[in-house]
Amino acid sequence: MAIPTKKATIIVLCVILIPSATANTNANKVTITHIKSDNEYCNVSAVCIEGNGTRVYIDLFDIPLGYADKPADVIFITHPHLAHYDPPSIDLVAQNTTTFIGPSSCSEFISTYDGIGVVPGDTGTAAGIHYEAFRAYNTGHPYQNNWCGYIITVNGIRIFHSGDTGNIPQFRNLEGNIDVLILAVGDSYATMEFEDAIDAIGVIQPKYLIPIHYLTMGICDFINECNETYPDIEICTDELVLTTEDDIPTAEGEVLGVVVFMIAAACAVTLLIIYNKKIRLR
Repeated sequence: MAIPTKKATIIVLCVILIPSATANTNANKVTITHIKSDNEYCNVSAVCIEGNGTRVYIDLFDIPLGYADKPADVIFITHPHLAHYDPPSIDLVAQNTTTFIGPSSCSEFISTYDGIGVVPGDTGTAAGIHYEAFRAYNTGHPYQNNWCGYIITVNGIRIFHSGDTGNIPQFRNLEGNIDVLILAVGDSYATMEFEDAIDAIGVIQPKYLIPIHYLTMGICDFINECNETYPDIEICTDELVLTTEDDIPTAEGEVLGVVVFMIAAACAVTLLIIYNKKIRLR
């Protein structure tokens, strides 16, 4: 039996417009994962960022073998210490098209992977992802080495991975301009003490916080203090998924997806009502 023309039009609208709106929303979802190693006493700095069809890794170290099924589009390292530059972990997810980015002073990494060398302040685009190298230093990580954290923008969401750093005055340049702060809070020479980390969070004022590079036995106290001091900042220790409902004002694409979905649904309902009324009048 042939489908009436008007009814066919309604079906086409539902099949084309509504799924396309849903696909747009999914395409603008951003997932940030703190990759945990098998070491139950310490979690370091490995992070995976997925969004806009691109997968970015930062500071890979001792990652689970299952990540072999999640190939990298871009791999960053912040400095050459073992817990941030682990060739076996890099090789697990690297592919022929992967872009490698690290401080220019990390000559072994740059030469081994034909990487892009950067210094603090450098900006660029890799696999459609915008990045900015940001200075990272403290007592155990000398200023003159030009090691880096990174500000990475995915679907308008600004994500800052601090690298190993102290509570440095340059953080004032980020005030209110970071959506997701991935902060090394290890309470050791490698990063900064918990109290300094609390102060740094207050300066940067992110919407979301992912603590990294910490000893597991002390992190609960740190999180509790963060919650008391900054009740409006959401803290995540594993995986953070941002969608339209998370009120990230820069994620304009997701808002557009919802609008298109609502318009498509309204059109379909309206056409169904008109069609049914005409059927009854015959």
